[in-house]
Amino acid sequence: MRKTLLYIAILALLGAGIYYLLPSGKDETPFDPKEAGFTVKDTGAIGRIFLAAADGESILVERTDSCWMVNKQYKALHSTLNLLLNTLVKQVPLYPVTKNAYDNAVKVMSTHGIKVEIYDRAGKKMKVFYVGGTAVNNTGTNMLMEGATTPYVVESPGFVGYLTPRYAT
Repeated sequence: MRKTLLYIAILALLGAGIYYLLPSGKDETPFDPKEAGFTVKDTGAIGRIFLAAADGESILVERTDSCWMVNKQYKALHSTLNLLLNTLVKQVPLYPVTKNAYDNAVKVMSTHGIKVEIYDRAGKKMKVFYVGGTAVNNTGTNMLMEGATTPYVVESPGFVGYLTPRYAT
């Protein structure tokens, strides 16, 4: 009988420890938002998205009263815009780029990367980050927040691949 109670007590302690150590289910990351705050929690607050590629190509996507416009001339495709907005909501940093991959990640971002500027409806800058190429394992994307010192590998849970094409100009 005593052994059974001891086993139950040990099991309860292990269960409490696991519960305490598991993530809370909130969209929190252990990383500093200034270094790895790539997620936009409320896309309804976005008023404008500016994408600029390193080769000089750029687009401006703006919210109007009735729709989203691209470069003030064309209505944005709903499917493409929804894919971009869903990516902004779901993308999360996995880990900092390793020291071995750091130089290559920064080089690719500076030569082939895409600068993403996100503004709220009042025109205030919300986020600025750079989207690079694929991570070493081809299942994440190298990204760097403006002003940050370390690029991060970012993914969209449930999607296997890299996110760069979703930011196409």
